[in-house]
Amino acid sequence: MKYNKIYNIIVLLSLTACGAMGFGKNETINIYNNSDKEISINAYGGMKIQPKSSTIIQGHKNLLISSKDKQCFPLNIEKETNSQAVILDIIPGILFGGIIPIIVDFATDNLTTYPKSIAYNCNILD
Repeated sequence: MKYNKIYNIIVLLSLTACGAMGFGKNETINIYNNSDKEISINAYGGMKIQPKSSTIIQGHKNLLISSKDKQCFPLNIEKETNSQAVILDIIPGILFGGIIPIIVDFATDNLTTYPKSIAYNCNILD
């Protein structure tokens, strides 16, 4: 009888998986320059993207896209809620009382994610 309780506890704990386990953390962002001029990204010491082209970068904290043209506003790319990870954290947590998945995903920054793609557009009409 004692082993049944231990078995049940192990089964319940195994059902409270965090979103990081379900989806991992591979943040790639496709940044497309839809402008007529070169743009800069502050990732990895500074990157340049030529007009009408794109590049894929790995997630980087505090992404900022800017142009040398002072009439163009800089674009700060902010993270969005990672709804898949939140669902994997909250639903088992409510059903089985597990708070560990939420703590793990909060600590590993898996509750937020960058958008899959960004298009920067700054075409100034003369």
